Amino acid sequence: MTPHDEIAKLTESLRLTQAELAKARFQLEGLMEESASAADSAARARLLAEATAEGLAKVSTSGDGMRGWVKRRLMRYLANDAETAEIKILEASPLFDAPWYLVNHPDAAATAMTPALHYLREGAAKNLDPGPSFRTRAYKEAHPDLGTENPLLHHLRSGAEG
Repeated sequence: MTPHDEIAKLTESLRLTQAELAKARFQLEGLMEESASAADSAARARLLAEATAEGLAKVSTSGDGMRGWVKRRLMRYLANDAETAEIKILEASPLFDAPWYLVNHPDAAATAMTPALHYLREGAAKNLDPGPSFRTRAYKEAHPDLGTENPLLHHLRSGAEG
Protein backbone atom coordinates (compact mmCIF):
# COMPACT_ATOMS: atom_id res chain seq x y z
CA MET A 1 0.00 0.00 0.00
CA THR A 2 1.39 3.35 -0.99
CA PRO A 3 1.56 6.35 1.34
CA HIS A 4 -1.09 8.01 -0.84
CA ASP A 5 -3.45 5.01 -0.28
CA GLU A 6 -2.82 5.13 3.48
CA ILE A 7 -3.62 8.85 3.59
CA ALA A 8 -6.79 8.25 1.60
CA LYS A 9 -7.79 5.44 3.95
CA LEU A 10 -7.12 7.59 7.04
CA THR A 11 -8.99 10.51 5.49
CA GLU A 12 -12.01 8.31 4.85
CA SER A 13 -11.84 6.94 8.39
CA LEU A 14 -11.66 10.50 9.75
CA ARG A 15 -14.65 11.52 7.60
CA LEU A 16 -16.70 8.57 8.92
CA THR A 17 -15.72 9.39 12.53
CA GLN A 18 -16.74 13.02 12.01
CA ALA A 19 -20.09 11.88 10.62
CA GLU A 20 -20.65 9.61 13.64
CA LEU A 21 -19.72 12.45 16.00
CA ALA A 22 -22.12 14.80 14.23
CA LYS A 23 -24.89 12.22 14.55
CA ALA A 24 -24.14 11.69 18.26
CA ARG A 25 -24.07 15.47 18.82
CA PHE A 26 -27.45 15.81 17.10
CA GLN A 27 -28.91 13.04 19.29
CA LEU A 28 -27.43 14.63 22.43
CA GLU A 29 -28.91 18.02 21.54
CA GLY A 30 -32.31 16.36 21.05
CA LEU A 31 -32.07 14.68 24.45
CA MET A 32 -31.03 17.95 26.07
CA GLU A 33 -34.03 19.72 24.52
CA GLU A 34 -36.36 16.97 25.78
CA SER A 35 -34.83 17.21 29.25
CA ALA A 36 -35.22 20.99 29.30
CA SER A 37 -38.81 20.63 28.12
CA ALA A 38 -39.56 18.09 30.87
CA ALA A 39 -37.97 20.34 33.50
CA ASP A 40 -40.00 23.29 32.19
CA SER A 41 -43.19 21.21 32.35
CA ALA A 42 -42.41 20.13 35.90
CA ALA A 43 -41.79 23.74 36.93
CA ARG A 44 -45.07 24.83 35.33
CA ALA A 45 -46.92 21.98 37.07
CA ARG A 46 -45.43 23.05 40.40
CA LEU A 47 -46.52 26.67 39.81
CA LEU A 48 -50.00 25.51 38.87
CA ALA A 49 -50.21 23.34 41.98
CA GLU A 50 -49.05 26.25 44.17
CA ALA A 51 -51.65 28.55 42.63
CA THR A 52 -54.35 25.92 43.03
CA ALA A 53 -53.45 25.29 46.66
CA GLU A 54 -53.45 29.02 47.36
CA GLY A 55 -56.79 29.51 45.60
CA LEU A 56 -58.40 26.63 47.45
CA ALA A 57 -57.12 28.00 50.74
CA LYS A 58 -58.72 31.37 50.00
CA VAL A 59 -62.02 29.80 48.99
CA SER A 60 -62.11 27.59 52.06
CA THR A 61 -61.89 30.49 54.51
CA SER A 62 -65.38 30.34 55.91
CA GLY A 63 -65.40 33.42 58.12
CA ASP A 64 -67.22 34.08 61.37
CA GLY A 65 -70.87 34.69 62.17
CA MET A 66 -73.96 33.55 60.30
CA ARG A 67 -72.33 33.80 56.88
CA GLY A 68 -69.48 31.50 57.95
CA TRP A 69 -71.91 29.07 59.55
CA VAL A 70 -73.95 28.84 56.32
CA LYS A 71 -70.86 28.40 54.16
CA ARG A 72 -69.53 25.62 56.40
CA ARG A 73 -72.88 23.81 56.33
CA LEU A 74 -73.53 24.18 52.61
CA MET A 75 -70.07 23.62 51.20
CA ARG A 76 -68.52 20.22 51.72
CA TYR A 77 -65.05 21.46 50.90
CA LEU A 78 -64.87 23.81 53.88
CA ALA A 79 -63.23 22.76 57.11
CA ASN A 80 -65.14 22.72 60.37
CA ASP A 81 -63.66 24.40 63.44
CA ALA A 82 -61.74 21.31 64.63
CA GLU A 83 -60.37 20.67 61.14
CA THR A 84 -59.36 24.32 60.81
CA ALA A 85 -57.17 23.98 63.89
CA GLU A 86 -55.62 20.77 62.54
CA ILE A 87 -55.05 22.33 59.12
CA LYS A 88 -53.07 25.14 60.74
CA ILE A 89 -50.83 22.55 62.39
CA LEU A 90 -50.34 20.67 59.11
CA GLU A 91 -49.66 23.77 57.04
CA ALA A 92 -47.10 25.03 59.56
CA SER A 93 -45.10 21.82 59.19
CA PRO A 94 -42.38 21.42 56.56
CA LEU A 95 -43.55 17.80 56.26
CA PHE A 96 -46.79 18.94 54.60
CA ASP A 97 -46.22 20.28 51.08
CA ALA A 98 -49.51 21.40 49.50
CA PRO A 99 -48.23 21.87 45.91
CA TRP A 100 -46.38 18.54 46.07
CA TYR A 101 -49.55 16.90 47.39
CA LEU A 102 -51.62 18.21 44.46
CA VAL A 103 -49.02 17.22 41.87
CA ASN A 104 -48.62 13.71 43.28
CA HIS A 105 -52.31 13.14 44.09
CA PRO A 106 -54.26 14.84 41.25
CA ASP A 107 -57.54 13.30 42.43
CA ALA A 108 -57.24 15.53 45.52
CA ALA A 109 -57.50 18.66 43.36
CA ALA A 110 -60.72 17.36 41.83
CA THR A 111 -62.44 17.36 45.24
CA ALA A 112 -62.28 21.18 45.57
CA MET A 113 -60.89 20.74 49.09
CA THR A 114 -57.62 22.29 50.12
CA PRO A 115 -54.75 19.79 50.09
CA ALA A 116 -54.55 19.84 53.90
CA LEU A 117 -58.28 19.22 54.30
CA HIS A 118 -58.14 16.41 51.76
CA TYR A 119 -55.26 14.81 53.62
CA LEU A 120 -57.19 15.10 56.90
CA ARG A 121 -60.44 13.70 55.56
CA GLU A 122 -59.34 11.21 52.93
CA GLY A 123 -55.64 11.19 52.15
CA ALA A 124 -54.29 9.67 55.35
CA ALA A 125 -56.94 6.93 55.26
CA LYS A 126 -55.83 6.13 51.69
CA ASN A 127 -52.15 6.13 52.80
CA LEU A 128 -51.35 9.16 50.64
CA ASP A 129 -48.15 10.94 51.59
CA PRO A 130 -48.51 14.61 52.59
CA GLY A 131 -45.10 15.52 51.22
CA PRO A 132 -41.87 13.95 50.01
CA SER A 133 -40.44 13.63 53.54
CA PHE A 134 -43.24 11.78 55.33
CA ARG A 135 -44.49 8.27 54.52
CA THR A 136 -48.02 7.75 55.82
CA ARG A 137 -48.13 3.96 55.37
CA ALA A 138 -44.73 3.44 57.00
CA TYR A 139 -45.71 5.64 59.95
CA LYS A 140 -48.95 3.69 60.44
CA GLU A 141 -47.03 0.41 60.35
CA ALA A 142 -44.51 1.70 62.88
CA HIS A 143 -47.35 2.89 65.19
CA PRO A 144 -50.06 0.20 65.19
CA ASP A 145 -51.75 1.83 68.20
CA LEU A 146 -52.49 4.94 66.10
CA GLY A 147 -56.10 3.94 65.42
CA THR A 148 -57.94 6.55 63.37
CA GLU A 149 -55.69 9.44 64.41
CA ASN A 150 -54.06 11.28 61.54
CA PRO A 151 -50.48 9.97 61.24
CA LEU A 152 -48.83 13.29 60.46
CA LEU A 153 -50.68 15.10 63.23
CA HIS A 154 -49.72 12.33 65.64
CA HIS A 155 -46.09 12.68 64.58
CA LEU A 156 -46.15 16.46 64.94
CA ARG A 157 -47.88 16.41 68.31
CA SER A 158 -45.88 13.61 69.87
CA GLY A 159 -42.52 14.12 68.25
CA ALA A 160 -42.55 10.38 67.53
CA GLU A 161 -39.90 8.92 65.30
CA GLY A 162 -40.87 7.28 62.04
